[in-house]
Amino acid sequence: MLKVFLSLSFLFLLMGGHSARADDFKMNCDIQGSIPAVPDKAVAPARVSLVIQTLGNNIFIQIVGPSPYDMKVSTLATKIMTGTNLTNPKHLGVRAKNKETGQESELVIDQKTVKLTGYNDIEVQKQIVRLVLTGQCILP
Repeated sequence: MLKVFLSLSFLFLLMGGHSARADDFKMNCDIQGSIPAVPDKAVAPARVSLVIQTLGNNIFIQIVGPSPYDMKVSTLATKIMTGTNLTNPKHLGVRAKNKETGQESELVIDQKTVKLTGYNDIEVQKQIVRLVLTGQCILP
């Protein structure tokens, strides 16, 4: 438990830095997804890589894995996207919304348990639905 605390404390210190260069933190997560709007559509569990990066004041969290889990969420605000930093002393998190389509994505990592939760609006059968995901991450 001390190892988890020290690793995540380092991660949160890393996220609080205001350096201009990008810093990466990577870990594996075992995740399970579901699509509440289409309950008969099974989503296979997967082991994915979670990549957390900071660049200036922005946080980028990326899931690298099979479809439909592959996604990237950031606090970066652009013409098309709005990003929100959800980080607090209990968790690290990011939410993003596409201004044109209304699609949203959110990823949150609990500092104490290293549990990942989130969602991503995806297209299934020509409909936009919400993929809800949960999982346990393993610190390096």
